[in-house]
Amino acid sequence: MCIAKEIFDFALKGVKTFRQASLGNFNEESEEVKHLKEEIMNNSSSTSTDRQNLRSDQRAIYGDVRKTYNKIVIDNV
Repeated sequence: MCIAKEIFDFALKGVKTFRQASLGNFNEESEEVKHLKEEIMNNSSSTSTDRQNLRSDQRAIYGDVRKTYNKIVIDNV
């Protein structure tokens, strides 16, 4: 039953989107996009916090790459 509901919701979203597009409403944003824009615009950041966030992101990326590389190497051995 869950699959049927998901298919119905997907079709309903498609119909709503097509209806809005046929009425000429192309630039409407979803609630998620509006929330992200507000979060980005209201977040005051300085150069030091930007650098700190960049370092944190780089560490996370390096860790993910290392995990993926090790997983590939282990799977191919």
